[in-house]
Order: sequence, then structure tokens, then C-alpha cells
Amino acid sequence: MQRIDSADYPAGVPNGHHLVNRSDRLTVFLVVGTRAPRERCHFPDVDLVLVQDENRVGHVHKSGETYPDARGA
Repeated sequence: MQRIDSADYPAGVPNGHHLVNRSDRLTVFLVVGTRAPRERCHFPDVDLVLVQDENRVGHVHKSGETYPDARGA
């Protein structure tokens, strides 16, 4: 079994990050982080930004236009 003790993905780095399981076994991972009152999560490979602030929580296009959620809202 391969074990990774720690993987750090610092905020503000313009390179997207992800975890890839290239084995034939299940992978379990735990994500730990802070939830600041203002949060932005950029998805650089698609036109998507997650915004969380005092006015809203949701997804927007990079232009700021509202992105439809999974319920079609």
C-alpha cells in the first residue's frame, strides 16, 4: 500500500491541483482546511469560480456572470 502523509496546496497559486489514484486499489483521503468568511476557488481548466462571501455562495463564470447550479437555478 502506498501512503502519502501530506500534500499541501497553498491558496493563491494559479496552478490547479488534484489528486490522481493510478493504482487498482481504492484511495481514501481527508481534506482539511479553513473556511474563511470570504473564499474564492478558481478552476483554471474551465470557466468556473466558486465564490463565498457575505452576499452569496455559489459558482460564477470568470466574467462574474452567475453559473447555473445543479438544480438549474
